[in-house]
Amino acid sequence: MSSTQKSAFVLAEKAWAGSNLLYKWQKSFGRYIAVAGQDNTVKIFDRRGHKWTEINLPGRCVGMDWDKDGDILAVIAAKSSSIFLWDASVSKTSQIDSGMRDQMSFVLWSKTSPLLAVGTVKGNLLIYNQQTSRKIPVLGKHSKKITCGCWSSQNLLALGSDDNTLSISNHEGDTIRQTTVRGKPAEMYFSVMKTDESSAQGESTVSVSVDKKILMLFNINDPGNQIELAFERHYGNIVSYRWYGDGYILIGFSHGYFVVISTHIREIGYELYRAHNHKDCLNSIAISTAVNKCASCGDNSIIIHELSDRKDISRIIQLHDENKGLDQLSWTDDGQLLALSTQRGTLHVFLTKLPILGDSYGTRLAYLTSLLEVTVCNQVDEESPVTIEVEVEPTFIAVGPCHVAVGMNNRAWFYALADQEPGFNKLKDIEYLGTIASMCLNSDYAAALFEGKVQLHVIEGKDQDEKKQMKLFPGDDRKGRILCHALTANILYYGTDSGSVVSVPVEDCEALSSYSHSVGVRKVFPDVIGTFELCSSITKTAASCSPLQTPTGGVSRGAPRSPFPQKPLVFDNGELTCQTASGRISKVELSTHSFLKHTATNSSTELSRQLAQAVMLKRFNEALALCKSAGTNADWAELGKACLVHMEVELAIQVYRMSGNVGMVRSLQRIQGTEEMNLLAGHLAMFLEDYDRAQDLYLSSSSPVAALEFQEHDEACQAGMARMYVRRGAALANQNRRRFLKKECGAVLESMKQYSEAAQLYEEGQYYDKAVSAYIRCKNWTKVEELLPNISSPEIHLQYAKAKEAEGKYKDAARAYESAKDWDSVIRVLLDHLNKPEEAVRIAREMQSIGGAKMVARFFLQSNDYGSAIRILVSSDCHDEAFQLAQQHGKMEVYADIIGSEATQENYQCIALYFEGEKKHLEAGKFFQKCGQYSRALKNFLLCPNTEDNLAIEMAIETVGQAKDSSLTNQLIKGRILCHALTADFLHYGTDSGSVVCVLVEDWETVSSYSHSVGVRKVFPDVIGTRVVFIDNQNSGFLLSPANVSAFLKATESCFELPNFSPTITGVLWDNWHAGRGVFVAYDDDQVYTYALHETTIYGPQVVLVGSTALPFSQKPLLFDNGELTCQMSCGKNSKVELSTHSFLKHTATDSSTELSRQLAQAVMLKRFNEALALCKSAGTNADWAELGKACLVHMEVELAIQVYRMSGNVGMVRSLQRIQGTEEMNLLAGHLAMFLEDYDRAQDLYLSSSSPVAALEMRRDLLHWDSALMLAKRLAEDQIPFISKEYAVHLEFVGDYVNALAHYEKGMTHNSKFQEHDAACQAGMARMYVRRGAALANQHPSRDLKKECGAILESMKQYSEAAQLYEEGQYYDKAVSAYICCKNWTKVEELLPNISSPEIHLQYAKAKEAEGKFFLQSNDYGSAIRILVSSDCHDEAFQLAQQHGKMEVYADIIGSEATQENYQCIALYFEGEKKHLQAGKFFQKCGQYSRALKNFLLCPNTEDNLAIEMAIEMVGQAKDSSLTNQLVDYLMGESDGMPKDAKYLSQLYTALQQYREADRTAIIIAREEQSQNPGSFDPAF
Repeated sequence: MSSTQKSAFVLAEKAWAGSNLLYKWQKSFGRYIAVAGQDNTVKIFDRRGHKWTEINLPGRCVGMDWDKDGDILAVIAAKSSSIFLWDASVSKTSQIDSGMRDQMSFVLWSKTSPLLAVGTVKGNLLIYNQQTSRKIPVLGKHSKKITCGCWSSQNLLALGSDDNTLSISNHEGDTIRQTTVRGKPAEMYFSVMKTDESSAQGESTVSVSVDKKILMLFNINDPGNQIELAFERHYGNIVSYRWYGDGYILIGFSHGYFVVISTHIREIGYELYRAHNHKDCLNSIAISTAVNKCASCGDNSIIIHELSDRKDISRIIQLHDENKGLDQLSWTDDGQLLALSTQRGTLHVFLTKLPILGDSYGTRLAYLTSLLEVTVCNQVDEESPVTIEVEVEPTFIAVGPCHVAVGMNNRAWFYALADQEPGFNKLKDIEYLGTIASMCLNSDYAAALFEGKVQLHVIEGKDQDEKKQMKLFPGDDRKGRILCHALTANILYYGTDSGSVVSVPVEDCEALSSYSHSVGVRKVFPDVIGTFELCSSITKTAASCSPLQTPTGGVSRGAPRSPFPQKPLVFDNGELTCQTASGRISKVELSTHSFLKHTATNSSTELSRQLAQAVMLKRFNEALALCKSAGTNADWAELGKACLVHMEVELAIQVYRMSGNVGMVRSLQRIQGTEEMNLLAGHLAMFLEDYDRAQDLYLSSSSPVAALEFQEHDEACQAGMARMYVRRGAALANQNRRRFLKKECGAVLESMKQYSEAAQLYEEGQYYDKAVSAYIRCKNWTKVEELLPNISSPEIHLQYAKAKEAEGKYKDAARAYESAKDWDSVIRVLLDHLNKPEEAVRIAREMQSIGGAKMVARFFLQSNDYGSAIRILVSSDCHDEAFQLAQQHGKMEVYADIIGSEATQENYQCIALYFEGEKKHLEAGKFFQKCGQYSRALKNFLLCPNTEDNLAIEMAIETVGQAKDSSLTNQLIKGRILCHALTADFLHYGTDSGSVVCVLVEDWETVSSYSHSVGVRKVFPDVIGTRVVFIDNQNSGFLLSPANVSAFLKATESCFELPNFSPTITGVLWDNWHAGRGVFVAYDDDQVYTYALHETTIYGPQVVLVGSTALPFSQKPLLFDNGELTCQMSCGKNSKVELSTHSFLKHTATDSSTELSRQLAQAVMLKRFNEALALCKSAGTNADWAELGKACLVHMEVELAIQVYRMSGNVGMVRSLQRIQGTEEMNLLAGHLAMFLEDYDRAQDLYLSSSSPVAALEMRRDLLHWDSALMLAKRLAEDQIPFISKEYAVHLEFVGDYVNALAHYEKGMTHNSKFQEHDAACQAGMARMYVRRGAALANQHPSRDLKKECGAILESMKQYSEAAQLYEEGQYYDKAVSAYICCKNWTKVEELLPNISSPEIHLQYAKAKEAEGKFFLQSNDYGSAIRILVSSDCHDEAFQLAQQHGKMEVYADIIGSEATQENYQCIALYFEGEKKHLQAGKFFQKCGQYSRALKNFLLCPNTEDNLAIEMAIEMVGQAKDSSLTNQLVDYLMGESDGMPKDAKYLSQLYTALQQYREADRTAIIIAREEQSQNPGSFDPAF
């Protein structure tokens, strides 16, 4: 027990003097504390006591509360009906008018949602949804002042009032329960009261203090059964109470008593604990579950108890200066700070818990002793401790031999340890590129882990030297993300999520070694000199490895318990130095080193245990001393055996000599001089009677003949005799003339799996089909090929082909498939393995194989060779597939060229319609001409822009000549001018035939002519006449830019339709501002619409609508200049109108962040990038900077983009843009920018159309898009295919696609001596895949013994899943279950357990399941924990766990269809309370509550798939209830919400109700309506 406690800070404002304080800690984070006194303000302080801000109120604060996430503080004040909200993230206050006319008296946020409850002095209630800003006023909830309340986890609201009533309401304010109490209620809480029955309703009990005398428990599900608890009078009044633990209540009484009671139904009425904590009075109590403590205050002291042992008083804090008494206690959620207000207006904050934060290097350690204080000491070397005052609350500490580093987020402060006072010097602080996860130091270097990378740099040095010696690991992002690291004097270690453990010498930064683990590595722990390291994987297993040698030993462990809560920092000779939560250090002696404390009084059992410890720790000298002191014969024998195992020959001789074993001494002396390790180890294994191990060691030594002594001679002879008998029988049958005998004996041999002898007998008997089948099984390919000409059966050829393909001999497989007439398989092998698409195309055409043609087409599709794919489909009469393929990939020109003149009129029409929709008018005209639609052909030809060859005009003339139609002839020749406009150099006019003509006025020569589909009635050229906006006779608007043809678009695409163009537009004005070229407005009588032309973007030119501005009544725009319209008024005067689309020109510093983002979007759309940059500089957020940077990339403003990303701190993007800054070719530059914008398909198209198409391959390769990379490599760089195939194979192996991984490893072989390392990696991959292939073959083989042998091999390789499958197939269920337990496949374990009778296996399963359940809860893997509980029939516990952690969907999926009706009802009620109506409806339907299910389905919002409606139809069909049917029909007809649903659902409803006649009628009506709306369409009605 401690009498003192460290004070963090004290708050004492003058305005608070003599008044009680109202204060609230910020929830979740505890970064702020809001305090209010008798003045009209709320002051907010940070956790160091510094004032952060102040909220001014119209009256005294009467209530405040933080929302569930600690983001919003709600405050209510006297003399005000408003609610004040302070946002902690932006430190701004907003005000909400409650709409209530009386004063506020109560405020409380919901525990689970953004709902705020506010009560008034007249008993009214307001529920405010902060997310939607919806207010729900509830008048007359109570008749008097609302004084207290609480929310439940299910969003139920309990309120207490001075009218002596208690009400329970839902989140809409509707009253669910109401009851009268026997006095004024105060301090209410929702909780779970424990009963003998399982509670599935969540928090259903409301506790309330009544008149400060009685504690009432009110069950909302059983309102008639109220429980009232009264207490002894000498306790005094109830001051406060808190629920905690499993249904316990802690109560503080005014006379200083401190009582704990239980709400367990069998324990109600009994006090579990009572203490008279304070002599005169008790003012408040508080509980912190984070630190498992409770506190009470009174009599100028605070007493803190341990909740686990309430009699244990951990601390007493005295406050002698507080003579007016104490007031309220409150803990932060993390339990670090405890606040106490006093009645004289002061607030004390105490530090009750420190983060256990520390680090060690050797025997030196650094640990946190206060929130802003770090202590460095070395107790082993007895150095004086050094205390460092740091600037921030650190989240990590690192210590080295000469330095200490602390930091948080992405910043670290470095201190050098010194001999002179104060013992340290501050060096510098460094900002890293990401949030630091951990840091390690040695004498010269620091290594920081952030964002999956480790940055290694020198600690002390000049900036230039630091930059030179700075290194970032890994150098290649494809090597995985780093999860952990450690640093020794010379070596940096790190582990990755891909399972690599890498060691790097810090001097040259070249990888010294790399170990590949099966799963990701989350922690590494090297030894002092860095030669061994312990790795902890993601699956919570540990492995020991050495970067300098291959490990051959194992890791032993003991498990002494560490005192809770303490963190070990230094381990030295059996003694742990630990850091405690109080900021101190303690010593813990490990029980595994108890032999160091051996005394003569220890028992023989204790000595044997200590001896075993010393041996396992390889402390042989200590072990020898123990045996000498009082060792038994068994102890001497155990020590001798250990010396042999560890190959300590000299010490073993000494031990056996002392124990009197002369024979062993002489044997050991004979081998004492043996230098070769394997031979020596073989001798020692033989002495230990481990003969199998001895044989293996002898065989691997220089003297393998020593292993002959261990051959099992008799068994070998018996096996030989068995083989000889079989061979003798086969020889006799072979000599016999009867063919049938040869067939019978061959069948016997085949059943014994003696395939070679069976095949010989079949061959002698001329049963060639059976002979070849047997030869295939024993893989005697020479005999198979010799006999194949005698085989006519396709099945045999097919069997041979499959066997050759499985062996990887694809050429032989292809020939065999051809002999079997299996053309699809021939084509598949040619494409997938032999890479002979030409041969595959030939076979597909000759054999007219539709399946083969589709395979060839898919092959060409994978390499983006759409032309070849279309050609093979057309040649195989798959016209529909060819057309769809051309349509999907924009290759209609290719399809049109391929079909040529052999297509039907329907084909030509489809092609023409496609080209017309794509605005490719020349091609559309050609195919309309071919299918005889001359009018439509002429229309498309006239829409084509003029070119030098005038091909469109010539084809139009040809079309009119073929048509012999006078109306078409006149349409081609004539045209009447409907509008015109004149600029300084050009005359523009439009005709009724759709021509837009530009004439140079100097020589009256036509500069350009554009043909539109309909007449043009208005033209509006820009100031210099190079762009024209025109309006056609259909009131559509277009922008024509004939003088500007983009690098990305053809000349035919220089006319753009204006988006969202209003048909009421009467005029267009171009911007006269010198920087506003390409900006114009279109106006009608009411609105002005601003448009902008984006000429140079990575997507080509486009026109965008920026926005609209209301036009004053009866004004006509005359001039547009830099966002300002000059208009003519009806009175003859001019007026100015500022466009809302140019509001960024009037930006002020007072504009909100939302307004600034809107102005930034306007500036970007108008290409005013300088103004946009100025906006971001003024007050732009990170999102604003990112949006501006993206816009610069889209518009190819590279220099400005560099400037933007530099200012926003995006170093990576700046460097990337600088590398491409000098690129002159537009397509190549645009490709780079599209890649930066992650539009990889666009980037690939641009790269391929540039002068450097190989950049597309490099991009796909960097992105790990292997299929695309291989296709591109085939076109662009075939020499890269092996290297890409190898990388692809590694990826496929990682994801488990072993078949394709093997194929790509084989394709990766270069057979080139220059790439030996590459080929070796491919061969290693092939070896691994063949192992997996072997497991698959063993699985298919009928031999049980073979499965057992292969399973044992896989199990020794730790491939437990594959081993278990083989054991199961071989019916070795004990071994299968054991392997399944190792890989934690509980489904298979539970499936096979009925076949197991061995108690050892059941015991192994039980221990694994017990550990699994605890593990999942500790690692917050609630899904797995729920699955374990359900599989163990603990449904109640599983439901409660899912309910507490919001994992009900997981619980519902796990129980499936095996649950009871009660389970379904509980799940449905939960989802209904959470407003998840679709899931609620599903489970109400399952438990047969159809009415409630329908109600929830109809509450679901409409979605594209309308799943809720379909489920409602299905449910009504099951229910057969006319009232439900009528309710659903009203909903579908729109009677309930005024929105009729699709008629097909009505037809489906009739079908579900088996009213087929009504369903048919409805379907016919639907079909007629659709055909009338879409003539020629015959789609089904539903």
